[in-house]
Amino acid sequence: LSASVGVALVLASAAVWTVGAVLVDEDDAELGGLALQAWTLLVGALALDAAAVVLPGQSLAVASVPLPTAGWVLYLALVPGALGFLVYFRLLDRLGPIEMGLIEYVIPPFAALFGWVLLGDVIDAATVGGFLAVLAGFCLLKGDALRRRLRGWVDVVRA
Repeated sequence: LSASVGVALVLASAAVWTVGAVLVDEDDAELGGLALQAWTLLVGALALDAAAVVLPGQSLAVASVPLPTAGWVLYLALVPGALGFLVYFRLLDRLGPIEMGLIEYVIPPFAALFGWVLLGDVIDAATVGGFLAVLAGFCLLKGDALRRRLRGWVDVVRA
């Protein structure tokens, strides 16, 4: 499987997810948000399985899963996957979709930090600069709310 086909598949998956997110009106759905998301993941998994059967050169017979790889897959399924979705949907009910969309900007810095601590990945100046630019944009967007929260904390400390 060539790299360009892999890139095309990743791009297609993002496009399909975006179209689905736009077209599905969760307010009109008969299922709750968590059940709707679970069905979406199941359909996506089945589509991936179908693609694996159809694409040339894909076979489970040649697959090998070393123990560390299986451990990381299990970790990813449980911690950021299952636990992350549960927390996400609980917060989605409290904060709403616009506020929750801002949480997406927190993921890359933590992923980079995780890679640096556990895998020895390099975090260069351009990466730090990008993270700081995103932080500055977030502070500009949420400046009033941050100032109110900071004043509340200062009042609590003074009391």
